[in-house]
Amino acid sequence: MMMMMMGVIRGAVIPPPWVNQTTNPCATKSWQLLYWPLDGSCHHIFTQGPCGDTQEFYYDIEMSRGLCRCPRGYLYHTPTQQCFLHYSKGPCSPRQYLDHKPMKEIKTKQKRQREGDTRKERETAEKRRDEEEEEEEEIMMKRRMEAEEEEEIIMIKIITDGEGEKMINKMEEGNEEKMIINRNKMEGEEITTHNNRKKITGGGGGGGGGGGGGGGGGGGGGGGGGGGGGGGGGGGGGGRGGRGGRGGGGGGGGGGTGGGGGEEEVIMKRRLEEEGVCVEFAKCSAGHVFWPLTKTCHQYHTRGPCLNGALIYINPHTGMPECGCERSIMFSNYWPLTSLCFELFQRGPCPHGHIFLYNATRGVTECGCSQDLLTNYHTDTNGCYELDQQGPCPTGHVFTFHPSSMAAKCMCRPGHAFHPHTGSCYQLYSRGPCHKGQFFTPSSPANTSITIKEGEKEGECRPYPCSGPRRYHPLTDTCNRGKSWPTESQRAHRSVLVISVKGLSSGRTDNVTDRTHKDRVNQVKC
Repeated sequence: MMMMMMGVIRGAVIPPPWVNQTTNPCATKSWQLLYWPLDGSCHHIFTQGPCGDTQEFYYDIEMSRGLCRCPRGYLYHTPTQQCFLHYSKGPCSPRQYLDHKPMKEIKTKQKRQREGDTRKERETAEKRRDEEEEEEEEIMMKRRMEAEEEEEIIMIKIITDGEGEKMINKMEEGNEEKMIINRNKMEGEEITTHNNRKKITGGGGGGGGGGGGGGGGGGGGGGGGGGGGGGGGGGGGGGRGGRGGRGGGGGGGGGGTGGGGGEEEVIMKRRLEEEGVCVEFAKCSAGHVFWPLTKTCHQYHTRGPCLNGALIYINPHTGMPECGCERSIMFSNYWPLTSLCFELFQRGPCPHGHIFLYNATRGVTECGCSQDLLTNYHTDTNGCYELDQQGPCPTGHVFTFHPSSMAAKCMCRPGHAFHPHTGSCYQLYSRGPCHKGQFFTPSSPANTSITIKEGEKEGECRPYPCSGPRRYHPLTDTCNRGKSWPTESQRAHRSVLVISVKGLSSGRTDNVTDRTHKDRVNQVKC
């Protein structure tokens, strides 16, 4: 029984988040369908659905509903309301490409959006207060009219009574003063109501019960749906309260609008994140091409950022830089056997000892080698090799051309030194060929600079002067704990690779002392 249960558990499938019938009624038909609230229709997820021609329909987890967006790798262009491939020309002018809007502009736009929302809320609140004041004025005006009507009824009753003359005298002596007091009292109520209208809430309006209670409900209704309910309760108090109840209901509707504003804010945030604008190409030197993806310049018809067998060039139809191998454009780099393109004077598709060449006489590319190729010819092996690569050289060497001797030779790599006992080159200030507790340094004691000219220096093994997590710094000839190289090392010769002693970063074993250190190491390459 347990084995069967384990099998069921292992075979369980976790449904995606949009398979929720509460937020997505279309899930009852298929787990691939999403609900579109604008017209109540169902559409397949990750298709165009109800969206624009270049957009896709997807499920937003934060909003728990289906929305439209650009496919991954695409940006939304607001003026054309379409999606275009990132870093492509898209709808832009020549020598422009589509990229994300600068973060500064995005923040400015978001700030303006927030200010606009705040201004809109303030205007809505002012409009609501004006409506409440008008409601209160109408209520007080109606009360005055009712009071005047009551006075007229009393006067008529007094005149028509049998003791009219006595009642008139009594009115002149006493009731006239009482009526004046009543009028003053009503005027005082009007002033009090006007001064306290900002303090009226939905709950207070509901508790009023009479006409005043209805007005309170209207004020509370502006805050949300709960206030609208208070207005309805106040409306039960009478005709005047009914007007207040309608005010409360309207306020409840305002609360609903506020909820919609939050949804619009999320949608606007999504739109800003995927919005693209046209950006100008950076200026490159002659014979070089700007690559938008890395925002760097590469030499024309070189591999650059491209895969093996493709070269960077300018598409004559779009004017955009691309990686490819067009025979009509790169005829001097095209290899017909594989339909790939390679840089000249490199190995490319050729065997060891040959380089890729273009025969201008025959108009074809070929693999060859000749003594006339001084920059690539190696006398000892009678072969031609790619420069700045190991080629025919031993470990730690590179094949380099020297203008002084007009010949190509095997030299130590930049930042390396030659070890005569092994015949190989090793990186300076590493363990190299040395024993435990030693490191590889320049052999000349008088040489205090770490600049190695074309790898002509020899190296030797010396005891490592630092202990524990401290590292040796050649520029200062000191041991420091947990610090990177001095800033002067960044101005060292370009041929020098400056790093701290290998293995001193966290959790790795030091190949000089065979100890493990957990302190952080910042390596600097020059």
